Amino acid sequence: MRTRPTRKKTRKPGNKGHSGKSPAARPAQTTAPREGERLSSEVVRRLQETHGNAAVQRALAGQAPDIQRQEIGSTIGKPIAYLSIQSPDSPSLTDALANVENELVPPGQKPGEFEGYAHRIQAFGHVWAQTNLCAVVQDQEGRYHALKTDFPGRSAQAEVTIAPTPHPFKKLQWVNVPGRGDPGTDTGYGSWKQRADRARDLHARWKQPGITRYTCPHSGIHDENSKAGMQRCLQIEFTNLLAQALDIARSEIHIAASEGDHSPDHLVTFDLFMDDAHGKGGARIPTDESTEVSPPTVALGPRAFNSESYVYTLSTAVHETQHFTHAMDAVALLAEWRSKETKKSFIEWLRSQKKKKRITAEQYALAVDMTKGDSPDSEILSHLEGFMASYHRIEVSESPHLMKNIGDMADYYLFASSSIGDAAIARLAAYYSTLDQAHKDRLAEYARAGFKRTKSDHNLNLFWDRLVRDVIA
Repeated sequence: MRTRPTRKKTRKPGNKGHSGKSPAARPAQTTAPREGERLSSEVVRRLQETHGNAAVQRALAGQAPDIQRQEIGSTIGKPIAYLSIQSPDSPSLTDALANVENELVPPGQKPGEFEGYAHRIQAFGHVWAQTNLCAVVQDQEGRYHALKTDFPGRSAQAEVTIAPTPHPFKKLQWVNVPGRGDPGTDTGYGSWKQRADRARDLHARWKQPGITRYTCPHSGIHDENSKAGMQRCLQIEFTNLLAQALDIARSEIHIAASEGDHSPDHLVTFDLFMDDAHGKGGARIPTDESTEVSPPTVALGPRAFNSESYVYTLSTAVHETQHFTHAMDAVALLAEWRSKETKKSFIEWLRSQKKKKRITAEQYALAVDMTKGDSPDSEILSHLEGFMASYHRIEVSESPHLMKNIGDMADYYLFASSSIGDAAIARLAAYYSTLDQAHKDRLAEYARAGFKRTKSDHNLNLFWDRLVRDVIA
């Protein structure tokens, strides 16, 4: 949720910084034997055939075969999609293969070795930030992975048939499919700008007391002179925009019936009643042994839609999925703590796990953050990811709204832990190195202006100083 912190403090300076062919389906009963058991010759043969001798050695050592890691690792560099493209300008078909370029993993994880996400929303948060064709897959263990291909996505309008190559996954879903066109193009109901302007105008009238006459362009609800009719029309307008911005089916979007009616079973909720934020993601995590954990969700409201470009909606969605991911990671740690027989509180246990290097300083900071009413660590990383998913997609002249993400990062930098602040600066520097010169120049100009504006205030100047010295230098 995009809120501003109100307290101030001086930030303490931080430290600087096998492959192989996978089976089409998981073999039955390949879990590790209990202590004292022997592997039968049939189990050994099956493990050797499907997962190699390494799996046998792991099983003999009392460890579960690393099935899902082998699945993901075996797909990198291999074809995952057949495409047949019929361009409006050409009578002939073009056939192509899309290869898996890489697995998109959290910082600190290795592609092909990452255990996967617990929820598919976490994987979608990664692929929404990409411009190439991507796939969200579920492995045989039920975990989710984000795979980026080497094939450009969201190309000009065309008839595209896409089919997966043989793969070992339980489920596969495409994102950024070629041929669907840029979300800014006319879909028959108008361009993105026309539709967003129309929705925002109707939303403003819907919020006013009384009834005003309107015309809804969607079949079946024309000229309904009622608040309920306006509401239905608005929900269709906004969910159509959201589905196009994220390249998902409308069935993946939950339409809130009332404020706060957010669904954990959909990729995203559209909440027409959300007036206090662009979006909301994640959940506050309890710290005791019994309080029920509210399922994290991702929701966007009308303020997430800017008529200039779909990119602002996409940026907000990526921002909120970061909060969701941070909450899910904290939920997993809470569940682990609750399963232990320990006298330590949840926070004390997290601190001990960090000290033993079982979790990173960043994981510790984010987990603690999720237990509080405010969450500067989660906010600074969410603003960063929302910015990096979108800034390069638009013309430099259209960037003011996205630049606000950098300004918000500066606000939260004062309250974020040093490990999170350092990680954010490092990721932003890596992203900056990938930009074209025009986008580099615009970001550098914005950074120097912020540094100059805050030079008289040491606390406020800390972030801008790092931005100038460590990112754009």
